[in-house]
Amino acid sequence: MRSLQFDLPDANLSELKRITGLIRQCASPDMIVLYGRYAGGTLASALGGYELLLLTAKNPPAATEGVMRFLCEFFPCEQRVERYLAVQSHAIGLVTDLLPRSYFFYKVYQEGVLLYDNGVCRFPRQVRFKPALVFKRAVSDAERCLGLGSGFLNEAHRQLDAQQLRLAAFGLFHGLRQFLMAVAWVHLGFLPGADNLTALFCCLRHRSAALNRELDIGVPENKRLLRRMDRLCNRQAYFGQRFEMGVSELAGYLDRLQSVRLVASAECTDRITFYDRLRFD
Repeated sequence: MRSLQFDLPDANLSELKRITGLIRQCASPDMIVLYGRYAGGTLASALGGYELLLLTAKNPPAATEGVMRFLCEFFPCEQRVERYLAVQSHAIGLVTDLLPRSYFFYKVYQEGVLLYDNGVCRFPRQVRFKPALVFKRAVSDAERCLGLGSGFLNEAHRQLDAQQLRLAAFGLFHGLRQFLMAVAWVHLGFLPGADNLTALFCCLRHRSAALNRELDIGVPENKRLLRRMDRLCNRQAYFGQRFEMGVSELAGYLDRLQSVRLVASAECTDRITFYDRLRFD
C-alpha cells in the first residue's frame, strides 16, 4: 500500500479528501483504499472514476448501498469533477484470505493508495499469488454458473409455453442471477454479499464494460428490468393471488436474458484467457 503522494489535479485531491471524510462519517471503516486509474494502477475501471475499498477489522462491513446514498445526498455527482464512483466494503479477514487466489484483491493490495488508516487493519507483508489456482477456479466457477443459468432460462421457456407464469418467472430470476454470479467469480474471485440483483450488478459494472452496456442502470428500461426480476422472486410473486406479469412481458424478459447470457459467456471467456496467459508470464 502507498500513501497519497503522487501527482493528481488539486480538484481530484480535494474531492477524494471530502469523499473520505463523508465515508468515515456514515460508515466508520478502519481503512479506505483507493485503487484503479486514480491510484495510478492497472486495475482500471470499465467506467473510469474513483474506486474505493472500505475495510473493517471487527465491525461488520458497511452496506455499500447506504454509503452510496449518503454520498449522493451530501456530495452529488453533478457537484464533482469526477462523476463516477465505485465503493466496495469488506472485512479485512475476507480480503487477506482471498489475496492468493483473487487477482482483483491482489492488484488492490499491490497498487492501492491509502486514503485513511486508523491502524486496526493489517495486511500480510508478503503474499504468494497463485495464478494457476485463479485460472482453475475461474474455469470451474464460470462453467457451473453459466450452465445453471442456461438451464434456468431453458426451464423458463418451457414453463412459459405451458402458461406456468410463476414458474417461468422463477427461472428468469435465477437465470439472470447465475449469469451475474459467473461474471463476479471470474472478475473478483468471490461473490459480493449483494442482497438483490441491482446491488450485485453495481458491484460488477465497473469491472465489465460489456455487461454495463447490456444492463446499464442509467437506462430506465434496464433499471426496471433488474427491479422486476427481483420482485419475481419474492414470496408474494409466488403465493399471492394476483400475478402482475403476463406472457408477453415475460417473453420479452426471456429474450433480454438470452442476450445477457451471451455477454456473460463472452466476458468469462475473455477473463479466463487472460488468467491462462497470466500463469505463464
